[in-house]
Amino acid sequence: MSEYLIKSKRLGDELLEIFQDPDPFNPRENDNLGKIEMYHRHYTFPHEGGFKDNPDGLIEHLNSKEVAVKLPIFAYEHGMITISTGNQYPFNDRWDAGQIGYIYATFEDIKKNWIKKRVSKKMIEQTTEILNSEIEEYDQYLRGEVYGFVLSKLVKCDHGDEHKEHLDSCWGFYSIDDILSEYPEFKDGKWED
Repeated sequence: MSEYLIKSKRLGDELLEIFQDPDPFNPRENDNLGKIEMYHRHYTFPHEGGFKDNPDGLIEHLNSKEVAVKLPIFAYEHGMITISTGNQYPFNDRWDAGQIGYIYATFEDIKKNWIKKRVSKKMIEQTTEILNSEIEEYDQYLRGEVYGFVLSKLVKCDHGDEHKEHLDSCWGFYSIDDILSEYPEFKDGKWED
């Protein structure tokens, strides 16, 4: 596990270690408001709307009156891949970047999410924000920016050696700050890398 260690800090007899999550849960397996359709020749991406072998059908569907919000998904691939719903060229690289799909929500998806009979302008705005955040979270997953922690108590044995006793651990954080909010006493001061 030490190969995944990002940083650690000792306070008294407690040690907080933060790791890159070696086996993060795919956020697209959660209940999501948006449906992703992404096409790439080297990666296998979600086809949540059922258009895996039918990109023309996807475009027709996106332009139908059923779809309330659609956002293009752009990718930058250079040794790794990162995605965004940013502007037309968010990665400013015409060779290694381009559009690879869409995330979208239908009017029915939105009504179901908010348990409403009609879709308001505010709900469309909120849906757009949610779809953007779903892509940001999926991007973090793709880049390996998912974390976990182990909190241990350091104890000395009869031989004078220090050993760790497990106190707490949790995985699947998309921000180190979220981990530190669980243990604010570790926020300040120097960390060991």
